[in-house]
Amino acid sequence: MSQLLLLFALPIGIIFMFADFRQQKINRAIAEKFIEEVRGNEGLSDEQKSDHIKKMFILNRYTIATLSPTAFVASRKHLNLGAAIISFAIVPLYLGVLVFALYFIFLKKPERWEMDLSGMPLPEDTSRSSPTPA
Repeated sequence: MSQLLLLFALPIGIIFMFADFRQQKINRAIAEKFIEEVRGNEGLSDEQKSDHIKKMFILNRYTIATLSPTAFVASRKHLNLGAAIISFAIVPLYLGVLVFALYFIFLKKPERWEMDLSGMPLPEDTSRSSPTPA
């Protein structure tokens, strides 16, 4: 019976993984639209805009590291259910749980959003920015 469950676990995990990737793209687009709407609001100061955006991230379970009143970094590790099911299917069940837990704790990189509403680039952004053409 367990072999039959493991037979279906791999395709189900792959389906969940791709559905989760698609949903992450949709969620990112919604968050970017919200951020642009808040940035475009002329009735708010930079600190108030930063507070609105921080609240959005806090409500979505992100960890906020404040750099200044108008700059912050939001990060969160996203639990991908599809990857968990795939690890359970490939590796025997109890060992798969351990492998996935170790991967999530030690190897999984958090999603990072770096915000600075004052217009100045953040220190993390300067290393990744490409030079502008002359």
